[in-house]
This record gives sequence, C-alpha cells and structure tokens, in this order.
Amino acid sequence: MSELDRNRLIDLLERLGAKEDEQVLAAAREVHAYVSESGFDWDELLEPDDDEFDDDRDIEDEEEAPADEDDDADEDDEADEDEDEAAPEPAEAPPPPAELEEDAKLIDRLLARKGLGAETRSELNGLKADIAAGEFTAMDSRYVRALAKRLDA
Repeated sequence: MSELDRNRLIDLLERLGAKEDEQVLAAAREVHAYVSESGFDWDELLEPDDDEFDDDRDIEDEEEAPADEDDDADEDDEADEDEDEAAPEPAEAPPPPAELEEDAKLIDRLLARKGLGAETRSELNGLKADIAAGEFTAMDSRYVRALAKRLDA
C-alpha cells in the first residue's frame, strides 16, 4: 500500500468548502481518486497507524524548534516525560451487564458485515475478547455503539 501525503489530502479536503457546487464536486472526485489510487479504503484512512501518512510537518516542526542552550532544561523535560509515562491511567468502570450483552451482539453484527476493513475486524475481535476477559470499558462501549451507528448496523 502506498503512502498518502497528508498535506495534499488536507488541501484537497479543504477544497470541499468551495462556494460553487461544480468546484465541490470536482474536489470530491479528486479526493476519492487520490485515496483510491493510494490503495487505502476510507475505513483504514480514518483510523490510520501513525506511520501511514507522509507528514512533512513533523520534520519542519523539529527544524524550526529553537536549540536549547541549557542541557539541564533538557534533562528536566526528560524527567517530566518519564513521570508522565509512569503515571497509571484511572480505571474506567465496565458497562452494566445488560449493556455488555448488547455490545457483544453489536460486535457480532458488525463482524458479520461484508466489506469490513481488516483493521476494524481485528479491533472488533479484540473488543470481543476484552468482553470475555472482563476488560471491556464504558469507553469501548461508546466506540462500538458509535461505529454501529455510523455503519447502520
């Protein structure tokens, strides 16, 4: 699968706000063609891995950042980052049993759909395993319900 140039895609998407319908339609067709030619489908594109976009802005941000003359400040920043990584996330309570049962059925309906992207299918199977292991959270439930609503499942 080829990489998408994130900046080009954003430029194309911004053209969807043109005032003339013909310009909007042309932009929509160009966006669709660009995504299709890349080998992505919309499901994969809307939940990409971090490395699927060729984003030059990351490099530009690093180049534009002023050089720090104080090495102690860098060490302090690194210590702060280590503390952030070590801090445990607050546990989120699982949904009530009735909602868990409904979420499991929603996941099964979604998995039964044809044309579901491989990443989404894998994620749903993981969520199904989380339900069985008692690790399914209210946030997971909201995700499954929003996905089902978006896909009319």
